[in-house]
Amino acid sequence: MNMEDKSSKNPLRQSTNKAKDLYNAYFKNEGTRNIPISDHEDKKQNETNKGTMLNEEEIENIIKSATDELSENYEQKIAELELKIMDLEKERDDFKEQNIRRTAEFDNFRKRTLREKEDLINYANEKLLNKFLVLLDDINSAVESGSKSEDYSSLYTGINLISQKAIKLFEESGIKRIQTEAGDIFDVELHEALVKIPSEFEEDHIVQIIQSGYTLNDKVIRHAKVITSAGPANN
Repeated sequence: MNMEDKSSKNPLRQSTNKAKDLYNAYFKNEGTRNIPISDHEDKKQNETNKGTMLNEEEIENIIKSATDELSENYEQKIAELELKIMDLEKERDDFKEQNIRRTAEFDNFRKRTLREKEDLINYANEKLLNKFLVLLDDINSAVESGSKSEDYSSLYTGINLISQKAIKLFEESGIKRIQTEAGDIFDVELHEALVKIPSEFEEDHIVQIIQSGYTLNDKVIRHAKVITSAGPANN
């Protein structure tokens, strides 16, 4: 394979760096040309190179042109990067502002929720208690009347009326007394046995009610305290 075929198959790759190409062409290999030639050939070669060799000013202009082109591309890239940085900084500031605003909103929501919860705990029974203030007024009136009079019959009548009013107010609020009588079967869901004694009733039947029980909307809030029977006593 001759040199002509080799060069046709492997063409030289063109460089994009003009300044480097100029340096390689005119300066880098300047001191390595040591091929001996005759005076006649040297003179002929010099005459040929006069028409093709660039002078120093032309080389500087080419280098300056290539440098300006690189500088222009560099400045353009810098400008594009600066614009992108500005966009990212604006986006960052927007996210930061949104985060601060949402944090403040959440803090206000948390405080408002805690305040409402405290109000609910402190004033949940306000309406119910207002109803029972009437009972308190009636009891105070009965006490005052009893201190000025010895008519115990009238005092009993007044207290009985207050009791009936209290029962009605409790029932309107969903609180009812557990109906329990002596002789009823003991129910662990409704009753609490304090003691078990021999009696005329059968075993596990209620002998006596010590304290009434109550339900709130069918839920037992206080069991009735009772005495239960252990069955008839042995002689």
